[in-house]
Amino acid sequence: MKHTPLYLLLPLICLILSCAKKDDRGKGDCPTDLMCTMEYRTITISVTDTNGAPVALDEYRTVRLSDNREFDLRHDAGNWEDSGRRATGIYPVLTDSQQKEASTAGELFEFRGEKDNKVLVREQFRIRDNCCHVELLSGNTTVVAGSR
Repeated sequence: MKHTPLYLLLPLICLILSCAKKDDRGKGDCPTDLMCTMEYRTITISVTDTNGAPVALDEYRTVRLSDNREFDLRHDAGNWEDSGRRATGIYPVLTDSQQKEASTAGELFEFRGEKDNKVLVREQFRIRDNCCHVELLSGNTTVVAGSR
């Protein structure tokens, strides 16, 4: 009787162990057998001036209103990515990196944008963790800076 060489069994053992890996998506309201896409989602806001030109904000952040926790997405980006945001006026509100910071029922977040030490944008969003990605429930994703 022949024995199967160890180098053939090792990949099979690794495959079985990787399938048995625990997944923490079963916590809270999320089902344990949920199938999610591998895409990376970002909820964004477009900020323009009254002429429709993009506004290059000096500072921007998102605040979870329930506890005033700040998410400084500007400093999470590199210089190239941040300069692209300023050129287009499109800024992240929340990304899949902050997904677990929102409840599955939804929470209020506020995007705050400043230019020349003046707050130009304060826009509220209701965002939830849909067990796979961040999901926008409500909020205006296109704003004219300083129009309020």
